[in-house]
Amino acid sequence: MIRKIVIGLFIFCLALPVMGQRWKLRRVEALFGVGSTQVFGDIGGTADENNLYGLKDIRFDETRPAFSAGARYKIDQRYAVKFNTNIALGAGADLESKNEGRGFSYSTVLLETAFLGEYYFLSEDRKRLSPAMYNRRGMINYYSTFTAYAFTGFAPVFFWPDFEGETRGPEIDQTDDYSKISLALPVGLGIKYTIDDSWIFGVEFGGRYVFSDFIDGYKNILYSKHNDIYYLLSFSFNYRIKTSPKGLPRFLDRKYRRIR
Repeated sequence: MIRKIVIGLFIFCLALPVMGQRWKLRRVEALFGVGSTQVFGDIGGTADENNLYGLKDIRFDETRPAFSAGARYKIDQRYAVKFNTNIALGAGADLESKNEGRGFSYSTVLLETAFLGEYYFLSEDRKRLSPAMYNRRGMINYYSTFTAYAFTGFAPVFFWPDFEGETRGPEIDQTDDYSKISLALPVGLGIKYTIDDSWIFGVEFGGRYVFSDFIDGYKNILYSKHNDIYYLLSFSFNYRIKTSPKGLPRFLDRKYRRIR
């Protein structure tokens, strides 16, 4: 009995430093996902004056798909940086909106290249050992089942709107002579579910404030007081890539490949 206790304590002491550093062995993640886009511009929206702070502008018939791919690098157990590319579609129409008589509509394509910082307020690392982390082969699970984080950053965005409608009057700024490149400021939240040591399923939702009022291809000089915004909802699969002691993916570390 005493022998078993001593062996158990010895294994426990050996496991502690391994646990504290194991996240460094898979600190790079590749990700790909699909989701949806909702654009809030000057076209479309609700006809209801009581708009619930814009929530009623969310319309299922104006929701379009989005596709994403990117990479994440964990700086430590609480912070990570991510590069992400989103290709998103957007659409809207004045039908059944407060501007229904105007009859405008549009579709647009967005290409976003985002540089994001993430803070994990629910970290991936387990705080203590438990018998469930072991089987006969040793440690089988170090990561928490659920993690959550907040993110922000900046994102150059390219957009190609296709506007449809007849514009008349001096109050209408309708021209093709505007930049189709702008800067967006993303902010949002994400949740990750650990499937195993290699795979993670993630859900992320965030808004983008754009320094342009032409995402939908239209701007009203008299009545448009705010720039356009859009929201992205993404469902992703994330793959943890094994990293070398330098923090690089193993396939990029020449010295590690020579040793192996």
